[in-house]
Amino acid sequence: MPSTPAESILIVINRMGRFAFLLVISGMISSCASPRTHTEMGSPTESYKRLYGAVKTNDTYAIKQLLTKRTVDMETMAAKRAGKSLDDMLAAGGTDTTYAETMPTIRDERIRDNMAAIEVWDGKANTWDDLPYIFEDGAWKLALGDELAGAYRSPGPGRAVREAQAANSAGASSPTPSSSLPGRLPLRRIPSGTMLQ
Repeated sequence: MPSTPAESILIVINRMGRFAFLLVISGMISSCASPRTHTEMGSPTESYKRLYGAVKTNDTYAIKQLLTKRTVDMETMAAKRAGKSLDDMLAAGGTDTTYAETMPTIRDERIRDNMAAIEVWDGKANTWDDLPYIFEDGAWKLALGDELAGAYRSPGPGRAVREAQAANSAGASSPTPSSSLPGRLPLRRIPSGTMLQ
């Protein structure tokens, strides 16, 4: 027991010092174990490659893990309407690009916050397919259902669209073939002064 008030103060300061030291050490430990950012957790391109591999090995469990919850819900509803099982609906992973015999070309990965997109070559349709991705549950997942539900915000136009717009702006004499723009009408330059109806 301390005999003077000064000794009592020294004991309190000594205990507070140990407490402060423990706080600093625990803060350092927790900062080392902080969660990684979504860019450190892989990429949409890596996720697509895993999806392609899962489709090729018919691993529907892995396919489900690579799709957002809304996309799985969308596929579940489509399976019920078609009278098929969910596994049958997931066989292609939600995109025709997985039908390619070998890994298709992937380009133009764009990321903004937790939304992303990549362009994947669809050799069957001879187009670039701009696939939406969302960072969900610690991983990049294909977000077709989110796009359909309006919950997906594109990180910007894909390279195929930008190239078509640039060609259009440059006054290309022929319209951009629709096969180069998935699901979009060909862009055509409209002469200035033309009234649109």
